[in-house]
Amino acid sequence: MKRLFTSFFLVCLFNFIHADIIPIGQKTIGYCVKIQNADSFPDVSIILVVKPISNTNYEHKEIKSSDCLNMGYKFNNSSIYSINKTYLNKKGIDDIDYFNDKNALLTNISVPALTFQIVQEDSPVKSISEFYRVLGFNDTSTIIYLCKRISLYNDDHRDSVLFSIPAGYDDLKNNIVISTTNVKAIEKSSKLLIYPSPSQEYLNLNMNDNNQGKVSVELSDIEGRKISIYNFIKNQVELKITMDIRSLRSGIYNLRYSVGNYIENRLFLKK
Repeated sequence: MKRLFTSFFLVCLFNFIHADIIPIGQKTIGYCVKIQNADSFPDVSIILVVKPISNTNYEHKEIKSSDCLNMGYKFNNSSIYSINKTYLNKKGIDDIDYFNDKNALLTNISVPALTFQIVQEDSPVKSISEFYRVLGFNDTSTIIYLCKRISLYNDDHRDSVLFSIPAGYDDLKNNIVISTTNVKAIEKSSKLLIYPSPSQEYLNLNMNDNNQGKVSVELSDIEGRKISIYNFIKNQVELKITMDIRSLRSGIYNLRYSVGNYIENRLFLKK
């Protein structure tokens, strides 16, 4: 009986540790991530690969533009790969070693595949939707970026839409193999580079343009609440900044960069 009780206790403890526990004073909101142009490449399949923490096997799902990426639960490891459809059909979706197969092109940035986000209990945010786009492919990567984020609030708050553009756009564009894609050119380019994303301890900013003067970098959370403001002086073409973000909770944050009349909003993921 004692051994049975011990086994039962260990099973409960394991499930408790790995469950999606909501901290006191917080709640969950709906969260949907889509690859906006996943169906735009007739010769390429976009595959979501997930390893559940409680299972040694991987799960695979071909992504459609209309689908939310709803397999990446809190403790699961998820990755997104692009692969030639002919090769995929020949090998089979379950028989490809996505991590080592050179024909499987991992995305250049991590894409969250969660079903919800945790916010403060009094938060007016009801749900968040994020839209990524595939910019193209090179020999080793699928180039992808976050293009839009929609936050829906309670009736007494205005809904918000945030548009974003890829970091290091010119460098990314030059490395894309255009002949294998149907990618349309992006009209606006960014000179602000933010890396790494996701980031765990430090976030690097690199701005290369002719704007000079007082630089303001403002951080806010997914609910639009300001967290901190940093001020710098830019007196040359290139400005490099390293920010300590170890105190931030895991989640998605907005960074607002401004110098003179130039303003840019960018999103980054804190592990």
